[in-house]
Amino acid sequence: MEEGRAMEEMIDRKSLRFSAILLVAGVVLFILVTVLFHPGSAPGNDEADTFKGYANSTYWSLIHAIQFAGNVIIVFGLLALFSALNVKSGLVGVLNRFAAYSAVASLAFLAVVYAMDGIALRQTIDAWLNAPPSVQSAYFAVAQGIRVLEWGVRGYSDYLTGLSLVLFATVITLTARISRPIGYIMGLTGLGFIVRGYTYSLTITTAVSSTPPSIARR
Repeated sequence: MEEGRAMEEMIDRKSLRFSAILLVAGVVLFILVTVLFHPGSAPGNDEADTFKGYANSTYWSLIHAIQFAGNVIIVFGLLALFSALNVKSGLVGVLNRFAAYSAVASLAFLAVVYAMDGIALRQTIDAWLNAPPSVQSAYFAVAQGIRVLEWGVRGYSDYLTGLSLVLFATVITLTARISRPIGYIMGLTGLGFIVRGYTYSLTITTAVSSTPPSIARR
C-alpha cells in the first residue's frame, strides 16, 4: 500500500518533458501560421472588405488546417501533462481528470470552428462574390450567419480551454509537483481564455450589418 502511494506521489518526468515539447510546438505552430499567413480584418472591421480579403487568400483552407493541427498538438500536450502529474486519488485527482476532459471537449468544439471557418465560410464568401446583384444581400447574410455561429462555438471552446487550464493550475498549485509559478501562469492564462470567450458574445451584437453592400464581380 505504501509503495503504491509513493509511486503515485512521483511525477512522470518523461511525460512532463513530452508535454512541454508538445505545448511549445503547438503554440509556436499556431502563432506562426496565424501571424505570417492568415489575412487580417479590414480597417474599421468592415466585414465586406474582410470577406474579400479572405477570398483572396490562396491557401485559406490549408492555413486553417494547420491552425487546427496546432490546437491538436496543444491538447495532446495537456493530456501528457495530465499523465505527468500522476494524480489519481482524492479531490485533486478528480480535478486532474476534469482538466483532461475539458481539454478534449474544447478540441471537439474547435473542430466545428475550423470546419465553419476554414471551409463553410470560404465557400459562402465565394458564392457571395460571384452571385448576381439581385441575390448578393442574401448570400452576404448567410456568410455573416456562419461567421456569427463560428464565433459562438469559438467562445464556448475558449470557456472549456480556460476551464482546463484553471483546473490544471489548481492541481499544480495544490500538489506542487512542478513549480507553483507555472501553475499561477497557467491559471491566469486560463482566466484570459474565459474572458475572451465572453467577449465573443459582445462582438456578435455588433457584427451583423443591417445594409449588406453590393459588390462587383471578381
